[in-house]
Amino acid sequence: MNTGRLGPNIGALVITAMTSAWLLFSATARAVTPAPDGGYSGNNTAEGTDALFSLTTGKDNTAVGLNALYNNTGAIGNTAVGYRSLTNNATGSGNTACGGDTLVANSSGSSNTALGRSSLAFNLSGSENIAIGHNAGSQITATSYNIDIANSGDVHDV
Repeated sequence: MNTGRLGPNIGALVITAMTSAWLLFSATARAVTPAPDGGYSGNNTAEGTDALFSLTTGKDNTAVGLNALYNNTGAIGNTAVGYRSLTNNATGSGNTACGGDTLVANSSGSSNTALGRSSLAFNLSGSENIAIGHNAGSQITATSYNIDIANSGDVHDV
């Protein structure tokens, strides 16, 4: 005989339906654009506060960390990993900076590789430099074709 009582699973079903509806219409549950893991136009990827902040026409850039590639506008193919890495870079392309404050002053230098905190930190326009280690290449500002490993002293062109 049917007494009109609902089954024991109806309560759980109602709660599930209400939760699903709330998630569907909740502003915090919606996707953000661009996606937090990148998804920017021009094959660019940014993760971190103000990473790639000034980007206009640049493409193929990767910025991870606070202010990484912050001033980058039209540069191509840079990789910046670490807080303030390549922060002032505007037009320099093909740079790789890994570590906090790496290539932080660079504005137009291209094809530089800086690995280690503050390596090539004061380079403005020098190109094709390699610096490995904490403060390595910190004296380089505008010269090119240097290799500096674990040295923060004077540099000489090779």
